Amino acid sequence: MQATIQEFMLRVKAGNSQPASGAATPTGPVPSGPAEEQRVAQQAFTALARLIKNAAVGDDIVLAALHFLWQRGAWQQAGPHTHLQTLIVSTLSQVCAESQQSFLLFQLLLQHAATTRPFPERQLNGLMAVVVATAEGNGLLTGVLAAPALTLVMQTLPKISASAPEAVQKSIGAVGDMAVSHMAGAAGAMPMLEAISACLSAINSRGDGSDQEGSEGLLLISVAASQMRNPPAQGRFVHMFPVELIRQLAIVLRRGNDIRRELAHAILASLLSKDPSATLGPHQAALLLSGTWHELAHQSNGPDAYALAQRVVVEVMRRSLPPALLHAAHFLLALRAEAVDAAALASGQAPQQTGAASVSGAAGSSRLSGLTPVRICYVIMVYNSCMGHLLRRLKLSTSHSEAFLAINELVVRDENLAY
Repeated sequence: MQATIQEFMLRVKAGNSQPASGAATPTGPVPSGPAEEQRVAQQAFTALARLIKNAAVGDDIVLAALHFLWQRGAWQQAGPHTHLQTLIVSTLSQVCAESQQSFLLFQLLLQHAATTRPFPERQLNGLMAVVVATAEGNGLLTGVLAAPALTLVMQTLPKISASAPEAVQKSIGAVGDMAVSHMAGAAGAMPMLEAISACLSAINSRGDGSDQEGSEGLLLISVAASQMRNPPAQGRFVHMFPVELIRQLAIVLRRGNDIRRELAHAILASLLSKDPSATLGPHQAALLLSGTWHELAHQSNGPDAYALAQRVVVEVMRRSLPPALLHAAHFLLALRAEAVDAAALASGQAPQQTGAASVSGAAGSSRLSGLTPVRICYVIMVYNSCMGHLLRRLKLSTSHSEAFLAINELVVRDENLAY
């Protein structure tokens, strides 16, 4: 197909071809540039415009045109062939818009960037600017296409960065992060949350240890999306975080290595900071607490990991309605009981098996039993800090709901509580 385009352009230059009748003709002023090259490109791509609408060959036509721009170095911004890029991309955009295939053009631009080797950094930066402009100019970041468009670019950019020479991976990744952050801001909160959830699902479906670099790339781009730039001003960020997103984050906290878990915490912290009034329902709270429990049992944890886990528990309690807060109280008392049992086992003593330990079942003790005495102390410190937060909330609360009364009764009944 690429050879066909080149042959066609040679024929046009020789005066042996005319634009196909009925082909779409781009409107607006023709960009300035070398007159002969511009005339050839105008005739060639106007003649091919009708073919793009043909489902059988349309993809190949678009990819061949994009590849032609790459060969000429025309993706580079403010380069010698910028006028050629403007002409061809505007023609493709117009034809795809007329046939309602703008999303296809967006998809093929990303495919071109991900599969073309080598792709110089300056050209890639210019192409990413075209990707963003295509998404915004064709309304792909509004309505039902916003989440799929954002998901597609988030899942493609890590592949582009990973395949680039190591010397430029960092700078290419930074350009991708800026593009995603900008697009997330244009798309809005819910499409962004759906896209992050889809990326986390892709990571978790790969299983432990598989494609570690690719998984971390998806997490990094998800962090960038969560830091959405210039979000829409109207309305709240989100009333309640989607259950599926929280579930996927909890899976990363449960299964991920140290780097993945740290990035998952960064995503969660960024999302929570967007709206201090957004709440967590009982299901979301239970998922995060379960993920945190497994995270506390990791034998590779350092002090920072325990600080991050503590922050999650405090946020859960701060944002939870009374029913979810009762679950957090059960969680903390059971966590302390298992930590005490693990400490007893580590010192050669029999576990106490306090009443609170039964909340998590017999399997819970085995999760903490492999920890060193130092890490068990960290777990108890997490418990003390979080329980202090819970007690302060109970003291300040004027609620007399059944859930708050149950929490008070539960805390008072714990004879081992050190307060």
